[in-house]
Amino acid sequence: MNTEPSWREVAALITATPGSAEQRLPERIKSLRESHRDAAGNPNPLTHTELARRLQDVGWTTDRTTLWKIENSAAGNGRRKITIDELLAFAKVFGVTVAELLLPEGGVAQLETHAAMVAAIDALETAQKAWIAYAVAVGNAQQYLNDATNREQLRARFEAWRDDLEENQTAQEVTLWKRDVAKRIEQGKRPPEASLLMHASDEEIVASPEFRSFRQGLDVQPVYAAYDDVLGGKLIARDAIQPGRARKIDEVD
Repeated sequence: MNTEPSWREVAALITATPGSAEQRLPERIKSLRESHRDAAGNPNPLTHTELARRLQDVGWTTDRTTLWKIENSAAGNGRRKITIDELLAFAKVFGVTVAELLLPEGGVAQLETHAAMVAAIDALETAQKAWIAYAVAVGNAQQYLNDATNREQLRARFEAWRDDLEENQTAQEVTLWKRDVAKRIEQGKRPPEASLLMHASDEEIVASPEFRSFRQGLDVQPVYAAYDDVLGGKLIARDAIQPGRARKIDEVD
């Protein structure tokens, strides 16, 4: 879903904002000039002379005196109106949209935040529906398994498959953990002695608090999780994701 505000939304916010966009414009230009940052993100306020030079680079020949008059026109020191071509030049130099020049500071961010919230709500509703569908499917599989005449044989077979899947997944996770530790040692984020555990057996690694903590940050393979849920018999539809609730993760000993 696109979280960028549409022109209709921008126009609505400009219209709804108290005051005149023309009167706000000089203040926005001054604010953007004084809060300018260089390519590295460090504060680098522009002087009127430097701003004039950059505006000339994008096609508008002006000088520091004209820029001073523009910035101070809202304070009653004479009005210097800005043409559309000049407005576009300011937008190019400051790296913003025309809407960001016309809106009060933070106006576009307000729209983008709202759009992102709407997208989050839609995503949560989709996740809830998918979770309920999954819970129902797991319930159906559990029912078929319990109703089967050879249910004990089927359960034993499914448990064997699940155990194999878990073993394979654990082996993959141990490999990922070793790569992560080696990378952190190379980057100087871990002491060299951290590599000692890497030479332990897989059983010792899996039992270590360090690996258990690492494992919590990994995604569970759906195929293993589905087998586990069907055989576990604990999943029901009302366990669907609850809005505003964070999933509880057991504390690592």
